[in-house]
Amino acid sequence: MDCVTCGMFRQFDTVANQYALQAFEALAPWVRNGFTAFVGAWLAFHLGWRGVLQGNLRLPEMMNAGAVFVAVAVILQGSTFYWSWIYLPGREVMSGLTQIVVSSPSAGIGDPSMTGLLSTVEREVMRVFAVVQGIIAESNFYELVNLVGGILLLLPYVFVWGIFLAFLLEGIFKFLGISALAPIFIACIAFKATRGFAMSAARILLSGILTVVFAGVAMGFTITIVKTYTADLPMSTDGTFAGDPSAFVLSREYFSILLIGFISILFHLKAATLASNIAGASDGPGAASAVVAAGMAGVGLLKAAALAPARPVIDNVRRRYGEAVMDGVSRAASSALSAAGRRAGTLMERLTSRIGG
Repeated sequence: MDCVTCGMFRQFDTVANQYALQAFEALAPWVRNGFTAFVGAWLAFHLGWRGVLQGNLRLPEMMNAGAVFVAVAVILQGSTFYWSWIYLPGREVMSGLTQIVVSSPSAGIGDPSMTGLLSTVEREVMRVFAVVQGIIAESNFYELVNLVGGILLLLPYVFVWGIFLAFLLEGIFKFLGISALAPIFIACIAFKATRGFAMSAARILLSGILTVVFAGVAMGFTITIVKTYTADLPMSTDGTFAGDPSAFVLSREYFSILLIGFISILFHLKAATLASNIAGASDGPGAASAVVAAGMAGVGLLKAAALAPARPVIDNVRRRYGEAVMDGVSRAASSALSAAGRRAGTLMERLTSRIGG
C-alpha cells in the first residue's frame, strides 16, 4: 500500500526547508552588519579607553571575547554552517531515532528523511487498520455488531495516528521558526546578557526532536502489544478474516486492543510533557490534541450531514410499519450493548485482579 501522508508532508517539508533557508539568508546580512558595528565599537572602547587612557587593558579577557566574536562573525557569513551542522543533522536525528523505536523489531533506518519516517509509522499503523478492515468487510446490515465493533476499534487508533502527525508537524515548525530567526540567536551567543535567548532556542529545538521521538516510543509500544493480541487471528494475506469475525468482536482480545488504543492516546499526550521536562522548554500537548480533536469533530459533522438524507426514509418506515420494527431494532441494539458491557466488565475485573495480584 502506498504511503497516504507522504505526498502531502513531502510538499510541506520542501516548502518549509526553502522558507527557512531563504529567511536565514535574508536576515543574516542585517544581523552581520549590526554585529560587526558593535564589535568595532567594542574594540575601540577596549583599545582606546581602557588601553590608552586608563592603561588597564585586560588582554586575556579581550582575546577570549574576540575569539567568540570572530567565530560568530564567520558563522554569520552564510547559511552553510548552520544548515550543514545544526538544521539537517537535527532533523535526521529526529527521523532516525523515531524510525528505530517505532519498528519492532527495528529494521534499521532505510530513509532518514521525513518521508521515510512517515512510511515507517504508517506501515505499523496499518497493521491495526487491517484488522478493522477485515471486521468491516465481513459485516452487513444484519450483523451491525461487527460493523459497530470495527468502527469503535478504529477510533482510538485514528486519534493516535493523527496526534503523532500533529507532533511531527509541531517538530518541523519548531525547526522552521528557530531557523528563520537563527542569525539573531547566533549573534546572541557572543554576549553574556543575551546568551540565554540562544539557549532557549536550543531547548526549543531539542524539545521538538524529543517530542517526536517519545511519540515514536508510544507508537512502537502500542503496535508491539497489538501484534501480540492479533498474532493468532485467522486472517488471510489479503487482510480479510479466514473465519467468522464475530468470534473476535467483543472477545477478550478485542477489548484488550481497544483498551490499548485509549491508553496509547495517554502515552502520546505525555510525549510532549516528557520532552519539555528534559529539554527545559515550557510546552505541552494541548495544541496538538486540540487540532486532532477539531479534525475528528469536523469528520463527525460531515458524517452527520451525509446521513441527513436518510432521515426521511427512517420516518417513512416508522409510519408504514409502525413502531414494532423500530422497537425490535432497539431491543437488538440494547442486547448487543449489554453483552458488550458485560464482557468489558469481565475483562476489566480480570485485568484488575492480575494487576493487583
